[in-house]
Amino acid sequence: MIQQILFITLETIFETVCFNYSLQHGYYFFTAFFGYLLFRRLWTTYVVSRIARAADKSTKK
Repeated sequence: MIQQILFITLETIFETVCFNYSLQHGYYFFTAFFGYLLFRRLWTTYVVSRIARAADKSTKK
């Protein structure tokens, strides 16, 4: 579990760095590509956190 969290964290950091670099240097195709990857990763994290929150609420009742 910890390995998966670390991998997702490092992957998100890498995507953010590549997004910022390509945006600053005017590589708009790569900006769109890494922006899409970053958005997808953040959306997945949001959905997983909502599922975990719902599971946590259901076990507290």
